Amino acid sequence: MTKHNPGVRVPPQSRKSLRAIATSVHFALQHDCKKPFPIVEITELVLPKLINDFDFQVRSIEEMGNDHGMTYPDRHIMCIREDVYERACRDYGRDRYTMCHEFAHLLIHEGIDVALARGEDPLKPYEDSEWQANALAGELLMPYAEIRGMSPDEVSSIYLVSAAAAKTQLRLIG
Repeated sequence: MTKHNPGVRVPPQSRKSLRAIATSVHFALQHDCKKPFPIVEITELVLPKLINDFDFQVRSIEEMGNDHGMTYPDRHIMCIREDVYERACRDYGRDRYTMCHEFAHLLIHEGIDVALARGEDPLKPYEDSEWQANALAGELLMPYAEIRGMSPDEVSSIYLVSAAAAKTQLRLIG
């Protein structure tokens, strides 16, 4: 989570607006924010019911290479590398985060006319598709209102996220 690979330029979203989206998702899914966000179950069982043509693909390491996940929001396709998926099913924090990051792309980047993040203007974090997906994944997995005042170890243990993700989320909420 410390290294940032820029994505594509998308309409700006603040952390506050992404937090509101996460809150709406938790509410819509009737998720008790005091326990881990069930990203695997949502991907496998809920999304196919909500999105008529949703296609979840677990792909081989050979197919995906260094990509742990890829999402095509306009085509409703989410691809997760098989080893990442298997670890997410076993509640490995980093891999749960990867799946949630791809879910975030699906939620917030459908129908967006993206412009490649190239050119003279540096890409600001709040208009970067990857930053937005990371921020929304963090808010979905570690709800702001619940983790305030917790230690990174508590967040990691309760919400089944990596220590790095817990530290980053706590730092960002101040």
